[in-house]
Amino acid sequence: MSAAEYASWCTYASLEPFGSEAQDWYQAHLASVLANIHRDVKRQSDAFEIGDFVLFHQRRSQHTEHASDRDLSAGELALLQGFKRLQGHQAG
Repeated sequence: MSAAEYASWCTYASLEPFGSEAQDWYQAHLASVLANIHRDVKRQSDAFEIGDFVLFHQRRSQHTEHASDRDLSAGELALLQGFKRLQGHQAG
């Protein structure tokens, strides 16, 4: 696997998580629904959010340059920047 292909898979995974990260979000969603159904609104007035139950996800800054980004060719960097722009459009 080339560095460009690896970088594109990393970017794709940040846009559309798969594997254990996706499963973590699915389980967190179910846990938040169950917690909100069974919460005592007098003791816990604010509803629980999905993020309250995510175990393993770490937020990544879009502006952080990865060490592997510096080793890419101009074309590979352009592709990676395109993925990052797409990610920004989907987040916003």
